[in-house]
Amino acid sequence: MVSEQSYFQDVKTIAIVGDGRWAKVYISVLCSLKLPYQLIIVSKSNKFQELQILCESTLPLIFVSSIDELLNNHIVNMAIVVNSIRAHFESAQKLIDKGISVLIEKPISLEENQVDLLFNKAVKKDICIVPALTFLQCSYIQNFSQILSDCNEQPEKITIEWADPLGEVRYGNLKKYDFSVSIAQDVMPHIWSILSEVLSCIDINFYVESCSIQRGGQHVKFASTIKGISCDISLERNSNLRRRFLSAEFKKSPNIELDFTIEPGTLKFKNKILSADQRWETKTIHPIQRQIEFFISQVENQENRVNMKPTSSGSISALKKSDSLLKKTQKTWLSSIYTPLMSDDISYAISELATSEFYNVPLDNLQDRQVLKSHILSFIHYINEHKKPSDDWNTTFTRLIDSYIHSVLSNE
Repeated sequence: MVSEQSYFQDVKTIAIVGDGRWAKVYISVLCSLKLPYQLIIVSKSNKFQELQILCESTLPLIFVSSIDELLNNHIVNMAIVVNSIRAHFESAQKLIDKGISVLIEKPISLEENQVDLLFNKAVKKDICIVPALTFLQCSYIQNFSQILSDCNEQPEKITIEWADPLGEVRYGNLKKYDFSVSIAQDVMPHIWSILSEVLSCIDINFYVESCSIQRGGQHVKFASTIKGISCDISLERNSNLRRRFLSAEFKKSPNIELDFTIEPGTLKFKNKILSADQRWETKTIHPIQRQIEFFISQVENQENRVNMKPTSSGSISALKKSDSLLKKTQKTWLSSIYTPLMSDDISYAISELATSEFYNVPLDNLQDRQVLKSHILSFIHYINEHKKPSDDWNTTFTRLIDSYIHSVLSNE
């Protein structure tokens, strides 16, 4: 393990909070840029050698085990928060309270009031918050947007399809998802940023009109309206294939299609199929690098800072609206089931809803997060064991989780 003291006290520092798949991507890109910054990694696990390999040609990484240790022992010029989704808000708040600008992986938080709190604190500290919405930095999305703009006609319909296969390996690491975070909470910030870029408008009114689910909520379809445009959004977990697709349909102009399953993807327009970015392999700066460079410029050039609050708030608003409707749809679906069998689809819906409900319990009453996790697993096992035919799931689910939470809090 490398010493926690910086080799050069006058070298500026960037802290990376997290050591998972996305943290590795950020570390790798940061090191490849050969920036004049010392990287300090906040890592609770023993991944020192694994992460150091990513930066063989630069200064050795410095490792600390917690944000408190980071703040007590190091001067931090800026930080990238890329740990688990539910830890984003707490981690960012600690850094902001110490006057440190932050780039926060999506979503910044799962609650709109927490986003407001962070930005209000940042204004008082005269620092910046940048949400890591990488599709705002994507050349191929911008090229799609340019073609749409050149049509001089508002599309009648926009379609977005997003599917992730089970056990997918991305950037050399196995891609996993958090059971306590629904697919709407996880992916909708990306969808919002794509729509925002395509329609060249940050302040888009995102109306979610309906939601339908398949496989217990592993596959979700939202019908929505944005700027008066009908928008169909399909999100899927544990799919057979990876899928990233965007299309715009017009009354008069030819349709535009972008398949970006493999970056930069292909554009189909006027019966032609072209690379969505012909300079991708040679001159284009890729999204993560553009995101990092934008963040550093925001930190270092105060006079040219962009207010990122509307962007952050818009993405979280879309997340909240879609997730609320998804959970309602899942509960309605569960209440309509009359079968003695516990299928994978039923188990998925129950597990996702139960885990989400448990995270709504005030954590002041549950000091040990590992204990909380054991309660979640115990509850999921309990409800799997007690499923009966003809249950009114909407009532039964609420009753069981309320009584279980009560018992958990009583025993703490």
